[in-house]
Amino acid sequence: MALLDPQLFSAENVQLQFSVKDIFSLNVTNNVLLLLANSSLFTIDLDAPETVHQFALKRPVVTFWSSPQSWHCIGKTQKYEYFYIPTKGGKVKALSKLKGLDVCKLLWFSESLESSGPMLVLTTNGQLYEYWLENNSEGYFKKVWDLKEDVIEAYRQNIKSNGDNSNMWAIVLVCKSGKLIQFKMKFGNKGYGKFLSLFKEQTVTTDLHHAPIKCSANKSTMCFSVLIEGSERILLGPINFKSENDFSAIRLKASESVQSIMITNFHVLIYTTDNVLLAYNQLDHQICHKENFSQLPNVKLTSDYNSASSTYWMYTEHAIYELVSENESDGIWKLLTALNRYDEALSLLNDEPMKREFVMIEKGKYLLGQGNLYESAKILAKTSQPLEVVIERLSQKGPKSVLRYYLENKLETVTDKFKGQKIILTSWIVELFVEELDGIDRDLIYQGKIINNEGTPDTTLLDKKRKLLKDMNKFLAHYEHSMDKKTVYQIIENHNRHEDLLEFAILLKDYYYVMKYYVVHERWEDSLKVLLEYTTADNIHLLYDFSTSLLINLPSKTVDVWIRLIDLINPLNTLPALLVYNKNIAIPQGVTVEYNQALRWLKYLIFKRNVNLDNEFKILANTFWSILVTYPSSSEDHILKFLELASQKKRSQQQKITFDHDFILRLCFKHNKIQTSIFIYSFLEKYELAIDLALKNDLIEVAITVADRASDESRRKQLWLKVAKKLVSRVILNSNSDVDLKNSTELTKLPKLIEFLSVKCPSITIGDLLPLLPPFYKIDIVQDPLINHLNQLSTNLTELSEAMTCSVETTKQITEKLKNFKNDAFQVVEPYESCALCHNLLSLRKFVVFPCFHSIHQDCLVKAVLDQKAGTSEEYHWQQEIISIQTQLKSVNGDGKKLKEIRRQMDIVVTQRCVLCSNSRIGVIGEPLLDNNEAKKWSI
Repeated sequence: MALLDPQLFSAENVQLQFSVKDIFSLNVTNNVLLLLANSSLFTIDLDAPETVHQFALKRPVVTFWSSPQSWHCIGKTQKYEYFYIPTKGGKVKALSKLKGLDVCKLLWFSESLESSGPMLVLTTNGQLYEYWLENNSEGYFKKVWDLKEDVIEAYRQNIKSNGDNSNMWAIVLVCKSGKLIQFKMKFGNKGYGKFLSLFKEQTVTTDLHHAPIKCSANKSTMCFSVLIEGSERILLGPINFKSENDFSAIRLKASESVQSIMITNFHVLIYTTDNVLLAYNQLDHQICHKENFSQLPNVKLTSDYNSASSTYWMYTEHAIYELVSENESDGIWKLLTALNRYDEALSLLNDEPMKREFVMIEKGKYLLGQGNLYESAKILAKTSQPLEVVIERLSQKGPKSVLRYYLENKLETVTDKFKGQKIILTSWIVELFVEELDGIDRDLIYQGKIINNEGTPDTTLLDKKRKLLKDMNKFLAHYEHSMDKKTVYQIIENHNRHEDLLEFAILLKDYYYVMKYYVVHERWEDSLKVLLEYTTADNIHLLYDFSTSLLINLPSKTVDVWIRLIDLINPLNTLPALLVYNKNIAIPQGVTVEYNQALRWLKYLIFKRNVNLDNEFKILANTFWSILVTYPSSSEDHILKFLELASQKKRSQQQKITFDHDFILRLCFKHNKIQTSIFIYSFLEKYELAIDLALKNDLIEVAITVADRASDESRRKQLWLKVAKKLVSRVILNSNSDVDLKNSTELTKLPKLIEFLSVKCPSITIGDLLPLLPPFYKIDIVQDPLINHLNQLSTNLTELSEAMTCSVETTKQITEKLKNFKNDAFQVVEPYESCALCHNLLSLRKFVVFPCFHSIHQDCLVKAVLDQKAGTSEEYHWQQEIISIQTQLKSVNGDGKKLKEIRRQMDIVVTQRCVLCSNSRIGVIGEPLLDNNEAKKWSI
């Protein structure tokens, strides 16, 4: 016998703002109370109870039905007349299409303020109609089925919403005989004729075997009171039932006769004819509340399941009560757990974590026992159930994938605060992943043996492996920061799953590990692919670290990769690899210059990227030329080819190919690369050294080429004289000159040579060549050139004499013009111009302006002439003339004419020459810049 809870339900009297009597019916829908009393229908919004709408009814209404949102209401009179009552305001209207029908139930499915949506109208004689109200007026009305059996009630439940924007409904018709008929229908929100095909579908029928006396239902459960063997029983079952077995019975005492019945979320409320309110638990059918209301006869029960929180009501003819339950769900969760209805139990425990923990553990154990391993693992992972206990049970029940699934879900519950736990779990999960992959690989190997024996391959294994690898990579990517990298490396490597290991390393961006692995296993091309795909400015060191290994083993493709990554590379860091490759691979294996990849890389840097323009990279050019010079080859063509390319680049782009010339020249001399040395001298425009070296080694053709490069005519002549000396000596000694003279006879070689030299360097004459001939040489061999030269000299002397005569005449003309210029010349003196000696304003006193543009006060000029030291006798006489004139000026006594004449003489004397730029300045060369008085002014 269960203990009664007196506080489970309590009745609170509802005080209205108006007096009512003869309450005929009450309904609460969507938190709106609809009250049928005093021949009126009252609507009260319980969220704003001060606002009351009253609808006066012309005829007495015995019952009414309201829509789920309480926007529409239809009332019924005793004479089967029907009225539409717009609860949001408006006039009551008679409904003619329903008139005369004995409607026992009206089911709503969807609605709006303007439309009632499709309604299913059920009459007591089992006829069903589809009915619409639109804009407060009657709309579509059509009979859809005739059950041909008396009906007392109908219920509907929205059991599912599909993605195609349609609703699935379960509709139950309660027959007077006790038969329950269930239909299921799916329809959208628009269009008439919703129910035309409803009753053509398959139905589910069950029989209560007894006529229902009282009926009630909530959103999903319905209950009926029936009389069985002299005592009443309450039958409970879901609206969406499947068979008779879905119903259970609550047996009432013989003294407990049902007056009104109502079903709540977890209880069945019964108001007996003895005015006692009973509450039975729906789960264990035990009575849990009992309260006597002896002062309240004829009580009816009703409820509201459309509001956010369900409310329960009871009313009599004169009063309304709200049944309040603060703790209706207390203890229910235990019963639900015992009945394996764990989700319902959890829904009641949102704010009670300890109880939820208990229910989840029980649910996990139950699912484990039922064989639902994955769902059990997922639930138990969210509980505090000891890890070892769960793992032991899962290991006994299922494969490794279940254990891994549990650990993955457990890992999700561990916060970042517990790093150690995360490392352990992630490592364990990786181990399980790898073991699963190993198992699949073993199966594939076994399958391969079967296939070889003409078996049929199972492609599901490959699909399973692909999915597992995908899940593993997804896991590694998600928890890469929660796992210990070295541990995971070791786990995967211990299982010899190297490809998976590399994928993990790439995932962690541990490209050094990937490169090291590929290099150790001599997978050179894979190494280069990693460099191409993942090299950035931050990890460019990878290229340098493995440059030697890659260049030695895959030189051409390695250089290709370097060229593609040139914008990230510091070329200096590739030098060690280049030197090792050249020393250990290129030279020992006899690789030609054209296929030497070190030279190819350096050539690209120097001639394409122009890195040699930066002094920082000068060592690259030195390396390039030193490799070329020291290359084991007797031919110098490859060196000269690159030198010519450098020379062309210098001439065309005005860019200097910089390298250490002295160092390279020393290497050239050491390795006997004479032509290279000559080219470098010529490249440096040291043509004299180049020609000397060429002639010293009898490379006359090379010397001629160098001599032709000089652009300065004087220098060019000197260079050709060096070549001429060598050629003349060869001709005299009857040796081949190698300059197209071989077909000449001995008597014509020297004239031919002279002719050749005059063509190559026209400034060289026979006079320049005569000193090159040995003493006592027969001059008649060069008679013709010599005569021609002497004739030319005679002509030149004649022309020179004429030019000198012309020059003398020109000089005379210039002298005459200068004399005339002195008389006619003038100079503009600016007002602000100063004296060149005293630096005071020039116009203040009498001044003299010289042709040299010096302007000097006359008194300053006289003083300067007298103060300076006479360097010559001419200067001395000049000073004496001035002194004599000054003496004469002093002896003049008022003779104006004589004074004027003396002053004119003074003007003539002082203006003979400028004291600042004439020969008179020669005498002051040895004097100090500052005299003693001036020097004292500058002393500190």
